[in-house]
Amino acid sequence: MLQECIDIKNHPVKELQVSVQNYLNTIQNLPKGTIFNPSHCDKKLSGFIGIKRKTKSKNTRDLIEEFQESFLNLNQGDRNRFILIFNQTNDVRTQFANPNTAIRLPNYPNGLKKSSKALFLNLYEKILNKYGIKDHYKKVYKEKRDSWCPFCGMEKFISFNRFKQDYDHLLYKAVYPVASINMYNLVPMGIKCNRIHKKTKDLLMDDKGNYRSAVNPYFDIIQPRFDLKGSNMSSDPLKRIWKVNITPNSTEVKTWDNVFDITARCKEDFLEKIDKSKHETECDKLINAFRIDKANRVLFEKESGIYVKWNLKRLEAEIKLKRMSFNTNYYHEYNFIKYAVFDFLLTDECLNYRKAILKMII
Repeated sequence: MLQECIDIKNHPVKELQVSVQNYLNTIQNLPKGTIFNPSHCDKKLSGFIGIKRKTKSKNTRDLIEEFQESFLNLNQGDRNRFILIFNQTNDVRTQFANPNTAIRLPNYPNGLKKSSKALFLNLYEKILNKYGIKDHYKKVYKEKRDSWCPFCGMEKFISFNRFKQDYDHLLYKAVYPVASINMYNLVPMGIKCNRIHKKTKDLLMDDKGNYRSAVNPYFDIIQPRFDLKGSNMSSDPLKRIWKVNITPNSTEVKTWDNVFDITARCKEDFLEKIDKSKHETECDKLINAFRIDKANRVLFEKESGIYVKWNLKRLEAEIKLKRMSFNTNYYHEYNFIKYAVFDFLLTDECLNYRKAILKMII
């Protein structure tokens, strides 16, 4: 969302979505009771479906047979409605632009909810990898200008040589199963973002059932800015009060913050001191590294005979330079919150704190 996702054009992994669409079109008007035949699918997909199992553990062949039986038991109106749901849901860009039109599993035709969900989740879990999802990630990783997660800027992607990065369903697969193999609904995402923070959250509907706007990074990005106005920068880390402000105050930014716990992560991972813990905050590490660097410069200047007296004005100029260093790659390596920390150090509320830093430098 902070960076545009790389779209690997004409990659074979996109073929599965097209094959399933063609399969649905093929069976749309078949007579009730028509048994599944691999010829209903294209050659590539039929080659991966396999043969029917005679065990309790169902494979793709079992599930597509059950789906087709359920689908053909529908009247023509409900068959057409399911095809329409499939097509509309997989027009992912339009879904994000019009969240109130998104159709979720509970609104699928009766008699098809269970079998459609089971089939499409199986296609994602068992078949998509056969179309080259690992190779897709390899190409994304090589095309990406950096390895930072485009959803948080706080964690890095793992090299394709060691791991295939998590692919998240922007429209969660259990709620929007027919979009589970759509590569414009699947995006590489940091492990923390995917498994700890987003998990099963619905980007287009909040926990109270209200529609909300969100961004699909294949088509749009957001560029929020951070500040710490209203915070209290006490010299005692346990007495600090942090207020993380994110602008603009748009619905898309609010959704991003809510889904990926951005404000909470800034506080917990970077700013706040854990009570009774020896853990030094990342904020204090950052400021202490800055202070030590300036203290070393003072020593160098004195030894070289070029010492110029340090005062608050000079310190503030150095803080501004440091702040700007985090603006170049603002959405990498927590740089947005690092920028906000040094920006806050320049405020009137931090005058005494700046004086304390200056005293330690000289």
